[in-house]
Amino acid sequence: MAVTEERLAIATLWFVLGVAGCASQPDTWYRIPGARVTPWAQTQATCGPLLQRGQSTVIAGGGAPAVVAAKAQYRECMGRNGWTDSPVSTANDPHTAALHRDGEGLHAKIKASRTKNALTLATGESPQCQPGDPGTEICNWHWTRSVDGETVPLKMTCVLPRDGAPRAEDSCRWGRDTAR
Repeated sequence: MAVTEERLAIATLWFVLGVAGCASQPDTWYRIPGARVTPWAQTQATCGPLLQRGQSTVIAGGGAPAVVAAKAQYRECMGRNGWTDSPVSTANDPHTAALHRDGEGLHAKIKASRTKNALTLATGESPQCQPGDPGTEICNWHWTRSVDGETVPLKMTCVLPRDGAPRAEDSCRWGRDTAR
């Protein structure tokens, strides 16, 4: 009887370790640059059962080898779907470096552009504006930039004085246009 209780205790311990060691959240997995990435939910639906089967094997007495095998199969499945649990360094990626350089240049150009006309020249597109607080207007620009062979949709929203005076320094927000 003591042997059975001991095996149950060991199996329970391995199950707890297996669940803790195999469980993963979206914020602990990273996209693999250049890989075809399957959406997170679809990847979890495909790879998640590998962990569940591994946990069942642990409960049945598979021990440490079952945990290791389940984790290895799960990581391999995640990798096939474009995900890794190791942070990916993009420091030496020329494409990322080109995007970063272009973003810094654009940031400097926008920072130096203090009027609606200057911002329009910086973006190359006309804004869509609406009245804001008294004496101001809220303007939105949508444009695209081609950087290292990639078309990047951008948007910018600024609160500008209606009289054409220079804008306040922190009056514009810009970034990728995720709606495009």
